[in-house]
Amino acid sequence: MNFKPSDIVLLHGDPAVATFEMLEHLFVDLKPELEKAKLYARSSSPVLIEASAGPELEMIGQAIHNGSDRKGKSYAVISLSGLTNEDQNRILFGDPRMGREGAIMDCNHGTLMIQGIDKLTLPMQSQL
Repeated sequence: MNFKPSDIVLLHGDPAVATFEMLEHLFVDLKPELEKAKLYARSSSPVLIEASAGPELEMIGQAIHNGSDRKGKSYAVISLSGLTNEDQNRILFGDPRMGREGAIMDCNHGTLMIQGIDKLTLPMQSQL
C-alpha cells in the first residue's frame, strides 16, 4: 500500500483508522518512535504520548489502539483543556442525575485518548 500526506484528511471521518503501516509511510522521520509505540500497543498499561500539537499525536494514538487487543472496542478522544473541575468530572465519570455514563465507562475495554491531560485539575488528577 502506498500512502501520501493528503491521506491524513481521510482520518478525521472515522476516529480510529490510522495503522502503524500507514504512519510508517507518512512519517518516515518518526520510525524510532513508531517502533516504541508498537511495543506499547501490546501492553495493557496506560500510554502517555507527548509531542508538540499536530496530527501525529492523535494518529499515533489510533495506531496504538488498532495495534492492540482493544482494536474492535471503543475509541474516543476527549479534550479537558480549559474546563472546570466539575465539567472534567462530568466528562470523565458521568452525571448520575442525567443518567449519563462518563467517557471512562463508555470506553471500558477500549481506548480513551485524553487531550490536554496536563490541564487536569488537582482533584481530577487524584481521582484518576
